[in-house]
Amino acid sequence: RFRSLVSSVDQARVTVDITDARDNISTYVEVLLYDNEGDTVASTHLSMNLYSVKVNAEILPTAKVPITWSVRGEPAEGCELTGEASVAPETALVAAPESVLKKVDAIEIPAGQLNITGLTSDLTKTVNIADFLPDGVWLADSSCDGRVTVFIGIRKTAEDTEEEEY
Repeated sequence: RFRSLVSSVDQARVTVDITDARDNISTYVEVLLYDNEGDTVASTHLSMNLYSVKVNAEILPTAKVPITWSVRGEPAEGCELTGEASVAPETALVAAPESVLKKVDAIEIPAGQLNITGLTSDLTKTVNIADFLPDGVWLADSSCDGRVTVFIGIRKTAEDTEEEEY
């Protein structure tokens, strides 16, 4: 019975509540055991060599910064940019040491990610901005996985539309 209890343990985790923390935290926290489905495994019948561990958590300042982008290329002949363009979400919450954070004005999606060469209709693309964070900068919102959606409007030019009508 104990062997099956031990074999059901998939991982050990600790949790540190940093809500409203302004300074770094150093604390001891209880080690909890989990099975492969994420359910807690009761440790009352197990002997562990550690029941708590010391955790040091660095609390970094955060800032909300805009997400910017540029495009590469030109639409197909007879097409043009509509002027409609957006990114959703428009901002990201980032964290970094103060000396690094003060240099972060925006998260820039490079033009190579948004190539409109030869397109005849709108471009909608999902991009992971985590790939473009400067060194030492992290996404700070646990509800954000880094994916943003960029929309670039493209349409046929007015002259082409008029020619088609005749």
